[in-house]
Amino acid sequence: MTAKEIFDVVIVGLGPAGSVLGYILAKHGINVIGVDYRSFPRFKLCGGLITWKTQQLIEKVLQKDTSFLTKTIIYSSKEYGMGCGDWLYQGHLDIPFKIVDRYLYDFFWFEQFKRVGGKYVKAKVVGLDLSSSSIILSSGERVRGRYIVGADGVFSIIRRKLATKSKITKPGNINQVLAIEGFVPLDQIKLSYKPYIFFGKVPLGYAWIFPAKQGWALGILSQVRDARRLKQIFLEFCVKWAKTYKQKIYAHFLPYGDFEKRPVYKNCFLIGDAAGWVDPLLGEGIYYAHKSALILATAFLQGQFKLPVVREKFIHDLKEELQELRYALFWRKCLFTMGKFNNFALLKWLFLKKHKMFENIIHGKSSFCFGKYLGNRI
Repeated sequence: MTAKEIFDVVIVGLGPAGSVLGYILAKHGINVIGVDYRSFPRFKLCGGLITWKTQQLIEKVLQKDTSFLTKTIIYSSKEYGMGCGDWLYQGHLDIPFKIVDRYLYDFFWFEQFKRVGGKYVKAKVVGLDLSSSSIILSSGERVRGRYIVGADGVFSIIRRKLATKSKITKPGNINQVLAIEGFVPLDQIKLSYKPYIFFGKVPLGYAWIFPAKQGWALGILSQVRDARRLKQIFLEFCVKWAKTYKQKIYAHFLPYGDFEKRPVYKNCFLIGDAAGWVDPLLGEGIYYAHKSALILATAFLQGQFKLPVVREKFIHDLKEELQELRYALFWRKCLFTMGKFNNFALLKWLFLKKHKMFENIIHGKSSFCFGKYLGNRI
């Protein structure tokens, strides 16, 4: 990187959104640079759930099957559990859930980005200068690009800077949730080894027990962002299901209905968590990270880097996913509102009578719009 070099695309953040975008563009010969303050591989808190729609998307991006991901997958099964109060439903899927080790999974995409010629700078971004189309590093150095993409997570510096210029909301707003997670050895929980989700344990949120790399991951998330209260709820949840709760506790924020409808301003774009593109019901983020990256990459390539064309195509191609996010948010509001009064009776009925429809919605084969078939979503 030279002082006067102008890149076609500057990507801030090289997680699953930024690395996939960079990989696609660099593979097509685009002069792209990624900037991230972290070293890779790095630890990342996440359930790591890979649904069918995500698996299909990965195949499309890499133009081959997902067998290459074998080393990153720590769990694959058609079994799952869903709990409401003391009621526990045991389900069987037609298509298996997969859970990946985010340490390995994110590193894989980072390596793919570099393998096809993507440039990487380890640095902290502290500012955005729209007048010169450049990002400002903590060293004072500037990196210029024809386009700038914020893929830098839930507290995106790019989103924060754009929020002062446009209708984009600031990160860290009320539509984000606090998640608390801990890990215990395999023999500490007397459940069959599969993912579980529990409603009714956490106000305005849910709890989970997922297979993890060396045992189990237990966690909760809630719109109630009172850390002390949530920690107590988390410890009570651990006491109920685990022999011990004396594990290290991690906390992090997630977008949860925080999605931007038009995540673009001038020549700057937001994707993944930086745009709040996460399922506002179950919190699935990997799919939306990859999908928003693919949509933007397609807009760049098919729009031939002509700003009006790129912007129009990006916004147009987001519409179907945006609709799904809106419907998911609608059902979340219904679920939590009714759950207060009837102990999630609606959810119990759905799983007893319509569990296949719900499973297809989670996998992306059907829509949150009353189970409507989505067709060729990917």
